[in-house]
Amino acid sequence: MNTDFMTLKIVTPEGILTEISCDSVIITVRDGKNGKNGGQYGIRKGHAPSLFATGHGFITGKRNDEIIFREILREGFARVSENTVTVTAEKE
Repeated sequence: MNTDFMTLKIVTPEGILTEISCDSVIITVRDGKNGKNGGQYGIRKGHAPSLFATGHGFITGKRNDEIIFREILREGFARVSENTVTVTAEKE
């Protein structure tokens, strides 16, 4: 895999929905600052290891500012580790 990119992996109860190379991922988070509002959160290569509660909404993978993947998912979780974003949720 090209080291200029990160991996977006989406896992649903039915199995792996996608596993792609991208340079940014935008997820819908359930809670925003101070546990209110939620919204969109962007992740790029080198992001600190993290765990997010995702909200119902879009997850988007981009490469060179172009959308290469976009899907609506239900609430779930996103884990960022070693330049991989793994989202576990049900497909809309």
